[in-house]
Amino acid sequence: MGRPHAHIDAPSPEQLLAERFARGEIDEYEYRRRLATLRDASSPHHESGP
Repeated sequence: MGRPHAHIDAPSPEQLLAERFARGEIDEYEYRRRLATLRDASSPHHESGP
């Protein structure tokens, strides 16, 4: 009955990135650079394909 909850409860890429920053795995510069990349890739005007 019903679908698995793993997909619904999975953290977003932004959340995973924030967790890495919070743990000290990446510095603020790297966090902001990667966050900008994620947001640019998910924007509606972004085209991924030939």
